[in-house]
Amino acid sequence: MKTYLDKNVYEAALERIAYCFQEFDNVLVSFSGGKDSGVMLNLCYRYAAEQGLLDKLSMYHLDYEAQYQMTTEYVTRTFLEQFPGIRKMWYCVPIRAQSACSLGEPYRTPWSAAQKKLWVRPMPENPYVINEKNLDVPFRHGMVDYEFQDKLSRHFAKKHGSTAVMVGLRADESLNRYAAVARGNKRTSYEGRKWITRADAVTVSAYPLYDWRVSDVWTANARFGFDYNRLYDLLYQAGLTIGQMRVASPFNDCAQESLKLYKVIDPANWARMVGRVNGVNFTGLYGGTTAMGWKTIKLPPGHTWKSYYEFLLSTMNEKTAEHYNNILERSKKYWMKGGTVDPGTADEVLAAYPLATVTGKSGRYVDRDVIQFMGYPDDMPVSNFRQVPDAEQICVPDMHEAIITEQEFLLASEVIENRGCQQGKRHDRRSESILQGKLRCGHCKRSLIRIKCTKIPCFTCKKAAYKQESGCVSERLSEPELEAAVLERINQELGQEILDRKDQEPDAVYLATDGRQSKIPSIKEMKKMCMVLEKKQDSLKREKRYLYEQYKLDQMERRIYLNRVEILREEESRLNEQLQKIQEERERHEEESSSHQEEAEYPGKMESLTKEVVDECIEAIYVYGKFQLDIVYKEK
Repeated sequence: MKTYLDKNVYEAALERIAYCFQEFDNVLVSFSGGKDSGVMLNLCYRYAAEQGLLDKLSMYHLDYEAQYQMTTEYVTRTFLEQFPGIRKMWYCVPIRAQSACSLGEPYRTPWSAAQKKLWVRPMPENPYVINEKNLDVPFRHGMVDYEFQDKLSRHFAKKHGSTAVMVGLRADESLNRYAAVARGNKRTSYEGRKWITRADAVTVSAYPLYDWRVSDVWTANARFGFDYNRLYDLLYQAGLTIGQMRVASPFNDCAQESLKLYKVIDPANWARMVGRVNGVNFTGLYGGTTAMGWKTIKLPPGHTWKSYYEFLLSTMNEKTAEHYNNILERSKKYWMKGGTVDPGTADEVLAAYPLATVTGKSGRYVDRDVIQFMGYPDDMPVSNFRQVPDAEQICVPDMHEAIITEQEFLLASEVIENRGCQQGKRHDRRSESILQGKLRCGHCKRSLIRIKCTKIPCFTCKKAAYKQESGCVSERLSEPELEAAVLERINQELGQEILDRKDQEPDAVYLATDGRQSKIPSIKEMKKMCMVLEKKQDSLKREKRYLYEQYKLDQMERRIYLNRVEILREEESRLNEQLQKIQEERERHEEESSSHQEEAEYPGKMESLTKEVVDECIEAIYVYGKFQLDIVYKEK
């Protein structure tokens, strides 16, 4: 659900940037040469200059070699003519970069010494360029670009102190980017802030512009006179909307459609790219069309999704087909043995697919059910379709195959979470500490980090980990002992005045639909219903586009076309009406739920500490050592 603030996105972004400068020793801007990262860099620099914090600001650019000439010119201006007084790094290294132009070669290697004669442009020469000759970041040839950037940020933090890596990610660009922020994973978010993702104890990725729209970016450029990549001017003149323009890597799946303009905008580079990247010329002709499976893949008549993906595999070369088939087999093995899903998704699966069984609760993930499939479903009509196997997803998996499966990612995340645990010790399975987010170092005022991989969870200051003479809390403070100390202090200082307020959601909601009343168990259920209806709306829109294509290709009579479109419009209108009613009812009950929070006086002395009491009463707890702490209470 969207949350509306009494401020604009610019003011919100400045507050987030200020928080990063205050919370971390360093702010490192990831600068791609695009509009979002450009605005991000300008805003960070303005704040740092005004506050006298330029020594805390750094930037880096990862050069992909084959790019628009205007992008190179913009990056060069940025490094050589702008932003004085900050640390700058321009990386030209042979990383492995995605290429959506060829199934046979899904990756390319820019700046590869073995292919130097084929380089689109020579290695840039200026004091900021870092290549294999002067690289100090842990590196292996052919490392995936995202892996390299992760290594870079961790190495930078290890060398210079805690670091917030500023990324110009906006949620409205794609569903994947929206999910990166909206998910709000408690294990990875920093201090409950969805726009900051924790990488390790001293490194985070921050997205201060996540709620900006593309119009906000261009408004900022115009209002403040920021320099930007002039390639956008040419793309606009060529007829692209501001939402369609891409200037970063022209070979990834998002940029396929705009690649056809490359030969017109930058013909000299285009000629060299045809010989450098496999499949570029074909993609320049057919990128963004159904010929390359762009968004509009339809199930051909006479096919199931299973038979269709088998057909697609048969069209690939042997090596590529084997790669995708292995991914499919791993997925089958995982779900036949038993995979994990949210409880709500499990209920939807059982209702839609009789050959599935819930076998119990997950021992690895909190609040997840284990569900076992007797077969691999052809289609699975559930709201959270990414959680379950579906033959359609194999044909259209995010329009481009992931490096690893979601299950592999979840497993790896769990291993990373418990990294460093001694063999034989039980991991603490409590997902969150009662004091999480409240404990701060009494010296540096930074949040204490929780260490869960020990037998007894404990807290310590992250600054003390890399700066020994800092005066910060260097010892590991036992979590149970801290809780006991806080409980004793609360009983001493607050006594009878402790408020224990708990959110109460109505047990049931009655929604009037077509003159009848239907029972909606909770607000959560209404959110699910909205998601299902929105998915149906998207399906209707795709069907309308398909009918139009058939009609324009003279494969459907006008009478039949108009009749079917009218039916779809009626269904669309019905869905819109139903969705509006549910959304209005949901908003009303959310308001009622928040206004009906009851305040009850806590009688007597507390016997145990609860998360509700801590969240309600305590603003922060400053820790100076074992049993030495100050509690700052919230104003009433």
